[in-house]
Amino acid sequence: MEPMKQRFVDAVAGQLAGAPHSTAKDELIEELSDNLYRRYQDLVGAGLGQEDAWRQAMDCLGDTGELVEYLNGLQPDESLPEPVARPGQGDGGQMEELLRNVEEMVKGALGKAKSALKDAKDRAEDSLGVSTDELAREAREKVGQAFRKAKDAVESTVSAWAGGRWEGEAPDPVPLDGPVWANKLTGLDVQVAGDVTIRLNQGEDGDVVIGGDVGRLEAFRTEDGVLTIRQDSRTASSFFLFRRGLYAADVTLDLPRRWWDFIRVSTAAGDVEVSGEVPLGQLTVQTASGDLCGRLPQCQQLEVRSTSGDVEWEGCVDTLRVETVSGDVHLRGQLSRVDRMVCKSVSGDIEWEGAAGQLQAETVSGDILLSGRMGQVQASSTSGEVELYGPVEQARCFSASGCVRLESGQLPRRMDLSSKSGDCEARIPDDGAFLLHFKTASGRIQSDFFPDAKGGRSCTFSHRGDEAPGQEAPAYRISSVSGDLHLYKY
Repeated sequence: MEPMKQRFVDAVAGQLAGAPHSTAKDELIEELSDNLYRRYQDLVGAGLGQEDAWRQAMDCLGDTGELVEYLNGLQPDESLPEPVARPGQGDGGQMEELLRNVEEMVKGALGKAKSALKDAKDRAEDSLGVSTDELAREAREKVGQAFRKAKDAVESTVSAWAGGRWEGEAPDPVPLDGPVWANKLTGLDVQVAGDVTIRLNQGEDGDVVIGGDVGRLEAFRTEDGVLTIRQDSRTASSFFLFRRGLYAADVTLDLPRRWWDFIRVSTAAGDVEVSGEVPLGQLTVQTASGDLCGRLPQCQQLEVRSTSGDVEWEGCVDTLRVETVSGDVHLRGQLSRVDRMVCKSVSGDIEWEGAAGQLQAETVSGDILLSGRMGQVQASSTSGEVELYGPVEQARCFSASGCVRLESGQLPRRMDLSSKSGDCEARIPDDGAFLLHFKTASGRIQSDFFPDAKGGRSCTFSHRGDEAPGQEAPAYRISSVSGDLHLYKY
């Protein structure tokens, strides 16, 4: 071994002398000494003398007390855990595990849908001229799209808290031994592995009050008014603990009750809570396994990505986007209209209550429940149920093997409900003319608008068409291969 490399090995071993000999200790000595030696080589390459480079590299080791305490809790033959976040790889092998779980959920949903479609094979081919293979191919394509989107969400979420260093010159450090002067601050960026609580509850001209594991945090302030708070992983010791999820710092932030252009939060395993009584510009939250719970009167833009955490939000948002893999989504926007909302999940359920202009909801195996006043709605699930309750202008709802239900207090301008093997049901008021197209291979047709309607193949009905001559009546479509079709008066 190169003499300087051995010198680092001996120095690290001396710092860890308080821990008994073990497999994990040997692995830790090797990992830390390798990191310090690479740091030493970088310093020498930058023109620093060997002894000065040695001292500066050793300063990067930091306090090893927590490492010794950690090693004391391991068995002699126990190895170090795999990193949660590896530089350049981002996830320490957990990405593959997450995606395997996602793929299993997707396969399960597809299998359920294909099983239901199998019963309708002959009827579909004879009556509708479409084969089960074609139906399965369509479902498989939808599931594949959902899996790719879930994979992107997982990769994005994990990379957000992988830990790193400032690129270029670091901003000005901020001491955390007291309140932080909030004058001219317009944005907040929080990057930790623990819980994050943000409350907009201070005076409008007040300071930022930081609590929690302050000793494990570092803060920086940029000239353009952004306060960054992140977990301190500058030393080799703290970075080792951080990478393995053993160094999670919680943080609480009490902010002035005023407008903030943006707040960004990234956390590995912690929950996120945001509350206040003032409007906010943009809120972006990324979590791996933590939940998000938030309540604000108004937010211009809300974006949430989570792997397995649940999302609960109450308040008004101009533009809202939520993506989860296995977490449930519960959204309430009762005070005003959400202009545009997109919610996607693989196995989690999606629930929405409020008013939305444009609403898109997608799941693979989760259920979708939307209620309130809605403009344009597009909702789809592979094996979950899709339900809409409330006045809606345009609705397009699909499920491969689940049931689809719509109940609207006003006549939609457009309605398209479809399922491969589930039932489809709609309730609308008798308030005007419309055209209805039923299509089913083996299911029954029931309607108190058209009491003489029967099942089988396809048929088109006109309701009160003579009352609006020369006007184009709304067109509705309700279809299922083997499920029953229902249209009732509201």
